[in-house]
Amino acid sequence: MSNRDIQAAWKYHEETKHSHWSVRNNPHFLDWANKPLPFKIYPGIETFPLSRDVSQTGVAALSAIADRPPPRRAIRSLTFKI
Repeated sequence: MSNRDIQAAWKYHEETKHSHWSVRNNPHFLDWANKPLPFKIYPGIETFPLSRDVSQTGVAALSAIADRPPPRRAIRSLTFKI
């Protein structure tokens, strides 16, 4: 299945969506005090600071997440300084 398989997405949506009956039969509510932690915690793993001095790539954020890949000149690898 590809990410563009619209029929599969609609089938999944139709089979998993709430109905009027299911919402009225078992009403849920939000418990605002019961929420997950905002960050992952990995106990026992050594941490290291990331560099705050990062050079710009010259690619706009929306272009970077667009369907097409960025131009070859903008592709660079990341390096970590430990």
